[in-house]
Amino acid sequence: MPPDLREAAYAAVRPGTPILVTPAGAAAGAFADLVSRLQAGTEFTAKTVDPEQKDKPKIVSYRGHTLLD
Repeated sequence: MPPDLREAAYAAVRPGTPILVTPAGAAAGAFADLVSRLQAGTEFTAKTVDPEQKDKPKIVSYRGHTLLD
């Protein structure tokens, strides 16, 4: 997100929520770094998608903003 939205973003989320703040010119590099950290699984994790299953229906449930497994 642009630096001028930093304060509004921090005010809108729970404390400790990671927020990526970068000027537009550095966004691509910052995003690539974020993806590499996600793939490394050291700070963030995500489930990988089986390419054969990606177009099949998936049922998910949320409580507010929280995904229920």
